[in-house]
Amino acid sequence: MPLTRRRLVLVNGWFLQQPTTGSGQYLTALLREFSALQTEVRLRTLVPLPTALAGSWTPPPDLPNGMEFLPVPLPPGPDPLAKVWWEQAALPLQCLRHRAAVLWNPYWSAPVWSPVPVAVTVHDVVPLLRPEYRQHPRQRAYLILNLLGLRKARAVITVSQAGAETLHRHVPEFRGEVAVALNGASSGPAAPPDPARIHELRSTYGLPERFFLYLGGFERRKNVAAILKAYRRYLNLGGDPAIKLVLAGRLPARDTAVLQHPAPLIRNLALDGQVLLTDRVDEAVKWDLYRMSLAFLFPGLAEGFGLPVAEAMQAGTPVVTSCY
Repeated sequence: MPLTRRRLVLVNGWFLQQPTTGSGQYLTALLREFSALQTEVRLRTLVPLPTALAGSWTPPPDLPNGMEFLPVPLPPGPDPLAKVWWEQAALPLQCLRHRAAVLWNPYWSAPVWSPVPVAVTVHDVVPLLRPEYRQHPRQRAYLILNLLGLRKARAVITVSQAGAETLHRHVPEFRGEVAVALNGASSGPAAPPDPARIHELRSTYGLPERFFLYLGGFERRKNVAAILKAYRRYLNLGGDPAIKLVLAGRLPARDTAVLQHPAPLIRNLALDGQVLLTDRVDEAVKWDLYRMSLAFLFPGLAEGFGLPVAEAMQAGTPVVTSCY
């Protein structure tokens, strides 16, 4: 895809403020790697922020110095509306203002109109595969906007070959270039946690001596319910009750069509005392949990890549996953 004008690529930095999400990790890692390249292409990441924070924002400390970041104030209003305004109006206008050559959206979002070519990373097309993601009229409207924008994008990056095939199957109208660029897992800390660190983690989170691990979100498509039922069956068949189950990840505030809090099912399966909910953990703790666990469980029903599987393997932990 030819780059023109100043060879300036504007980057949609919406997920830069959400570094523990898959899209946030992807963006942060790519920005870090790009900074080490010798290239004429310049990246300038636009970071949408509430007006009160935009003036005092500083880049995350784990990103190299010298990268270009520009805080952009968001208008007041609910997050969903602000996000649509950002993606469909603010970004195209910023492209004009900065005389950009290309706009890159590192997640599935693309403006219906843009003054410059648009490249989009499509991690998955879950909203097309799972009906719970399009039950509400607002969800359907947002999906239609993204489909229209995707059809007009100049190029699409998918993170797996399966993702590219799924995209072609469900969005046959797309005629742009599709490039498959596989995700990679960072290695995390070079050494496993030492005894002092393990003691600290056990004290902080109440971790058992031995445990199976799930780490991720609590969308219904993550199939955490199957993990709990399988663990209940494991115990019923004589499995060692000293081996607990740890579920790590940000817990939903309430159940929705998309999200499911695991606590009610834990009670229904009489697993109180056997299952530990840590809530969200930071990056360092994540890698420690991988290395401390006996096995990592990830039976997802719809994934674009499944980065936690690659991370657990990178940590040397056995993985039990699904094939759908």
